Amino acid sequence: MEARYRMASAVLAALALVGAAGCTGTSPSETREAAVYEELVRWAVGADPTAGAAGDGPSVFIDSLHEDGIPLEVQVDTIDRLGDELDVRFIDDQAEALSDDEELSVRDNGVLIGLGAVPASSPVVVRVEVYRSLVDNSAFLVALVGGGDSWRLDGEPEPLPVAELVEDE
Repeated sequence: MEARYRMASAVLAALALVGAAGCTGTSPSETREAAVYEELVRWAVGADPTAGAAGDGPSVFIDSLHEDGIPLEVQVDTIDRLGDELDVRFIDDQAEALSDDEELSVRDNGVLIGLGAVPASSPVVVRVEVYRSLVDNSAFLVALVGGGDSWRLDGEPEPLPVAELVEDE
């Protein structure tokens, strides 16, 4: 009887470990944040039709504009949502995205997108900076409407002064 108990306990422990390993889902707030970022990246790339096409197109590099950064779970979810459509990479250091030329252009004829923090409640308005080089960059305040994992732009983005996502040293 004791051997059966030990065997059942071992099986239950193994199942618990397998179940815990499979639970890698994002929280509702992380899902919301990834969905907002997905829409913002699609908009930023759509504003420049030469940017981000998977395969032959240039790369899309994403950097955080806020000091807390973008959580890894949100990064993974955002990339999953964009699927095979875009070649997207979140970066920790801008050197990963920038070439060594005088204009500090983005590698591989790509685009660097800076994303601000997603507010926890409505209204959802996020700063977005789109950078190709020191002389080709722009910034916007983008309002979104939606909920959960479905968001869309609310009106035209408001142009802002560029806060120098990339600074000329």
